[in-house]
Amino acid sequence: ASFNAADAYVDPQGRSRFLRAIAAQEQVEDELQFRRKDGSVFDCRRIVTVRRSADGGIIGFQSVFHDITKRKRAEEALRRSEAQLRFLAAHTADVLWTMDLDLHTTYISPSVERLLGYTPEEWLRLPFDSMATPESVARERAELQRQLELEAGGTVDPDRTLTIEVEMNHKNGSTLWMEMNIRAVRDEAGQLS
Repeated sequence: ASFNAADAYVDPQGRSRFLRAIAAQEQVEDELQFRRKDGSVFDCRRIVTVRRSADGGIIGFQSVFHDITKRKRAEEALRRSEAQLRFLAAHTADVLWTMDLDLHTTYISPSVERLLGYTPEEWLRLPFDSMATPESVARERAELQRQLELEAGGTVDPDRTLTIEVEMNHKNGSTLWMEMNIRAVRDEAGQLS
């Protein structure tokens, strides 16, 4: 059985879209699925450069194909994982919260609204000092400083979890005692991030 280039396109319109695009450009880069001669399908990044004659007519193409199946699978796995984490964060009773070392909130789960009255968007704009009572803010700052000093000494467990009780400010003006379990976020080199 013969196999020609048109048979390689998984999307039947892929070849005609490509020909229309290439007629107007010098180079086309795209990602699509191709079918091998054995019928298996793979994800591909294609770079095609137009070869033109002296009068500008198309006389051929130079093509480079990269099999990106592994990358596509990794991207899909990451999308599924992120969707699962968003679902868990949205439906947990606890507040999930990340901050940078300057004490700016970088993420707060939707449950903050149920517990403290603020939408996540409102909470992201709050300065750290307004999130809790002055006594709790002072205690949190002192504990952060202590932990950073321990970190600099290099004698502590990098995977340690710290538990601290703080009196948080509710949007309606009341306060609420909360227990926080705090753990450092680290980059691949093990540094605080």
